[in-house]
Amino acid sequence: MGKLRLIQQEHITIRGVNGRYWPKADIHQFTYLLTQFDMKKSEYHKTIDKVLAPTLLELGFEEVRLKDCMKPEVLYRRKNLWFGTSWDWRDRYLEVNLGHLHWFKDVMPCVIVLGDYSSYSNKIKIIEESDKNYLEKVANVVANTIHDAITVYTEKYEQIKFKLLENNTEYSAVFKGHLGKEISDAELMNYYDR
Repeated sequence: MGKLRLIQQEHITIRGVNGRYWPKADIHQFTYLLTQFDMKKSEYHKTIDKVLAPTLLELGFEEVRLKDCMKPEVLYRRKNLWFGTSWDWRDRYLEVNLGHLHWFKDVMPCVIVLGDYSSYSNKIKIIEESDKNYLEKVANVVANTIHDAITVYTEKYEQIKFKLLENNTEYSAVFKGHLGKEISDAELMNYYDR
């Protein structure tokens, strides 16, 4: 994403992708360029921004953008509590997680949020992928249940984590073998996309 620098109140210099500069762009050019940057976000990410982000921000979460690692498509943080979600439109697979951020062994650095959101609120399970506006409905359900989900997290996260890790399936054994430790702030500093 480009870096923006204010050089005068009514004019800005924008350094965009590939280092191209637009000196003294007016506000209309600036708005257009921001729209172009926003186009890099998926429709799902835009839906989360519109429907769920206001609630997360109100609760003290901040959006975190990471680079040079695999990560959830959308990632928010409030101290050591993380919310992450991704939608794979090709495989029709939605992942919504609430918990702590962990390393996960893969071909390149990878982070995951350990904790399935449905462990905190089963209302998310009621929505079917075939429902019209499925992704927006999921975002609305999360926005309407996140307060209660945080209460459950506070009271039962260790139990939820234990249940997740003690599942005795073959998949669970592989998952546990790849799950790394919880990520420290110092480790994460190298991956922030500023």
